[in-house]
Amino acid sequence: MNESKKKSAVLGLGKSGCSAAEFLFQQGYSVVAADDHAEKIQDSPEISALRSKGLTVRQSFSDSDLSGVDFLVLSPGIPPSHSAIAQAEKLGVEIVGEMELACRHLKNRICIGITGTNGKTTVTLLIEHILKSVGLHACAVGNIGIPFTSLLLSQEQIDIFVIEISSYQLDSLQEKCLDYGILLNITPDHLDRYKSFDKYISSKYQITQLIKPTGKCFIKENIPEGPPVNSQIFRFGFDKENFISTDGLTLYSDDEPIAELPSCYQMKKTHDIENIVAAFAVCNQVGVKGKQFTDAVETFRKPPHRIEFTGKKSGVSYYNDSKGTNVDATLRAVESMDGDTLLIVGGVDKGAGYGSWIVPFQEKVRSIYAIGEAAQKIYNELNPFFKIEIVPDLEIAVRMASQNSKPGDNILLSPGCSSFDMFRNYEHRGDEFKRIVTGLIYKE
Repeated sequence: MNESKKKSAVLGLGKSGCSAAEFLFQQGYSVVAADDHAEKIQDSPEISALRSKGLTVRQSFSDSDLSGVDFLVLSPGIPPSHSAIAQAEKLGVEIVGEMELACRHLKNRICIGITGTNGKTTVTLLIEHILKSVGLHACAVGNIGIPFTSLLLSQEQIDIFVIEISSYQLDSLQEKCLDYGILLNITPDHLDRYKSFDKYISSKYQITQLIKPTGKCFIKENIPEGPPVNSQIFRFGFDKENFISTDGLTLYSDDEPIAELPSCYQMKKTHDIENIVAAFAVCNQVGVKGKQFTDAVETFRKPPHRIEFTGKKSGVSYYNDSKGTNVDATLRAVESMDGDTLLIVGGVDKGAGYGSWIVPFQEKVRSIYAIGEAAQKIYNELNPFFKIEIVPDLEIAVRMASQNSKPGDNILLSPGCSSFDMFRNYEHRGDEFKRIVTGLIYKE
């Protein structure tokens, strides 16, 4: 086929879709795209720039649009039930994800993939930070908000890609592109998209199928069992029998002491330590020495909206954990609090129950304020066990919690739900929480 006649299609014109279209133009393809909101977005600067290069934008594909197309590139947020997917399958069009498209064009780069229900972004950024601190040209991409294809368009020399991979992205990945993979944890999440927890587990385990024959996949101890795997599996965690482990003071590789935990983390058994052990597993493989690793971890700062200290007034501490968008994330956030906690939860329910909070919250949570679409469900499941109130919005929840707090308490926003009923995204929700708290602390 003549190079100029290659045809491709893109479904969804968010960040990933636009980046994929740009990349495809560079590769000599013509591109037709469909987006459910085409009429609203086609005059945006991003879409206008792509249209000037020849992008055709549709509300939906016609069969003729997909006729002769080499493949359809799927944006990660597109549900598998979307009609265009069935349409492409009927016409025999190959369906790939934006990340799969990038992986098929990698050349001589080390790739590290990170997935899990919680902690993906933190571990991705931590590994990037550590690798950069020892002089390696590493870059975080993927679900972190930077489309993989956009980095392949860059002229920047990148030696190592550190890729955050969501379950949605894993569902459309096939290329064995990873030198190292990390599976952090699996707890119920996205059950509004997956038919069962087992389906979600299988999606997460897809990372084991992406490891190169010479690569390694590190899986946290005690993780739910999944389907059979073909790659080399190595466990990490607190058990000394794991390939990578810690005793709370030292990090070990195959029972050999390699690095010390920074003093602020020593003798604590928290998700922060689990994240550090996971990062160590990979960084140790690519040649980061013990002291280099410890020094780099000490200078790392977690991204915002993850148990982020927001302020203190009258002895009461405020924490923004807006990224706590599932039940297990909220549980981990509460476990990290010292002192009684007044907890703000709610948003869009993701299909999991809230009963797993009951026992661990008994000695930690004094009251709960529920907001958003899930508020009634949360109330129904927790009301017999906690003082819980349904409140109209986040600002009222923060103010009520503040009025009912005493010195030594924590007021924690960790919703256990997604944000899209009341906010644009979890960042918007977290920023609003910080705005409200700032008003309480400094303006009253």
